Amino acid sequence: GDAIAISILEARDFSPEDFAKNHPGGKLGKSFLKVKDLMISGPRLPIISESTDLRDAIYEISHKGLGLTLIKNNKNKIIGVFTDGDLRRFLSKKVNIETIKIKSLMTKSFKSINQNFQIKNAIDQMNKNKIYSLVVKNEKNQVVGLLRMHDILEAKII
Repeated sequence: GDAIAISILEARDFSPEDFAKNHPGGKLGKSFLKVKDLMISGPRLPIISESTDLRDAIYEISHKGLGLTLIKNNKNKIIGVFTDGDLRRFLSKKVNIETIKIKSLMTKSFKSINQNFQIKNAIDQMNKNKIYSLVVKNEKNQVVGLLRMHDILEAKII
C-alpha cells in the first residue's frame, strides 16, 4: 500500500511541502510552520526604554515571564536585549539596581530572524548560536516579535 501511495505522489510531483499543507497537525506539517506562526508579539512582547533602570527591567522580565526584555531607543528602534541570564551575571557584581541604566548592561549584538522563515531555520540558528530566543523582524527589518525555544518545544515541533 505505501509503495503505491509513494509512486502516485512522485508521479504527481507531490513534495513534502505539499504533504505538510494537507496535514498541518503532523510532525512534518509543523516543521513547515513559519516563525510568525509561533512568535510572541503585541502586548505580550516585553519592551523597555534604554533609560530604564535595572529595577524596572527586572520587573518587566518578571511581569511578562519570557526570560528577557527588548530595549528600544528614543526613536522606538530595538537596540538591544537583556535576559535573565544577563541579570544573574550582573547581580554577582554588586551593582546598584536603582541607578544603573539598562543601556549599559544590554546585549547590543542580538540574533534575529525574518518572520517568514520556517521554524526549522530558527531551530538551526538557535542551536548554532547556543541561544534560546530570537528577535523576529519583518521584511522592512522592523522588530515584530520574539521566538523562544520554549514555544517551539511546547508546539511539539521537536
